[in-house]
Amino acid sequence: MPRDQHKFEPEDAWEPDNRPDTEKYGAEPFPMLDLSAMLRLPKPRFRIAGVLPEKGLGIVFGRSGAKKSFAAVDWSCHVAHAMDWHGHKTRQCGVLYIAGEDGYGIGAQRIPGWHIEHRKIDTTPPLRLIDLGVNITDKSEVARLLASIKKAIEETGFDIGLVVIDTLARSFGGRDENSGEAMALFLDGCRNIQRAIDGMVLVVHHSGWNDASRTRGHSSLWANTDARYQCDSEPKCPEVALNILHLKNGQSGAVFGMRTHTVELGTNDDGQMITTLVLKASEVPPSPSKTGPNRDLTPAQRTILDLIRNAGGTGLAYNRLWLQASTLPEDRIGSKDTLGRALKLLLDKDLVVQNEGLYFATPG
Repeated sequence: MPRDQHKFEPEDAWEPDNRPDTEKYGAEPFPMLDLSAMLRLPKPRFRIAGVLPEKGLGIVFGRSGAKKSFAAVDWSCHVAHAMDWHGHKTRQCGVLYIAGEDGYGIGAQRIPGWHIEHRKIDTTPPLRLIDLGVNITDKSEVARLLASIKKAIEETGFDIGLVVIDTLARSFGGRDENSGEAMALFLDGCRNIQRAIDGMVLVVHHSGWNDASRTRGHSSLWANTDARYQCDSEPKCPEVALNILHLKNGQSGAVFGMRTHTVELGTNDDGQMITTLVLKASEVPPSPSKTGPNRDLTPAQRTILDLIRNAGGTGLAYNRLWLQASTLPEDRIGSKDTLGRALKLLLDKDLVVQNEGLYFATPG
């Protein structure tokens, strides 16, 4: 329908004493697209078809022991080798994996184990590892990271299209994850990296203390991600379900089933066999967190297990464990008696071991 007889004048929008200084700021119209121009816009592209976008900020999260790092390694290796993932095509690119939480385990066991399992151990993929935490909230460390990416491009001959940050906690510079200001710095760092590579930044993170269906920390992280994935599994449980919770320009809701498979890496100096786990495609299991061997853990026991697992290879002394537990809501731990009972059960179930006064989570 043609316009009516009203004569549009932009100046009519303003009170006489509140008009913008168009001579100073200009009043050029914004670029606009008609339908034909919209139809010519590029279609969304995926690094793993229908699963992992080619560009943006993504997050894969889950409880401690949910195999989220294993999933990130699996994606990284499939992309670096241009191998289909669960029947979905991949677009090859260079990959930079930042293993801030368990650099040795990722670099010496999980990535080599994947290559042994897939008979790729003698290849030279465009995959690089940084086996320490990079503070993404610090511009100077982000600058060092960008210099590392440039070097990786020169070494591999591939553009780095995927950067994995494992984990958020080890890339936060000791800041409070619940702080909106600190999370804004982290998101700015991720976006700077994403713009520089014109690709995907994938963050590995833990689920919330009180809500396992969401990420831990400030809500702005959840709101600013283009892709969100949840890993559902348990320590000692081989079944894993990976859920696509959100794809900004794709189909959400798909669930992929996987199962851990043990791979032998060789013997150590004492002649003992070293093994690791890799993920293999399988049928989608029922929710492992509801049916797995740890389904009967109380919230307090799960919280203590999460705290110990988050400490990684450094372990946690009892006093340090209590200090961290006492800062949580009272309905989580509440008292040292509750802490003591939770530790005893975790030790009895072989989910935690004690060595020289420190508590460590058992692998798996």
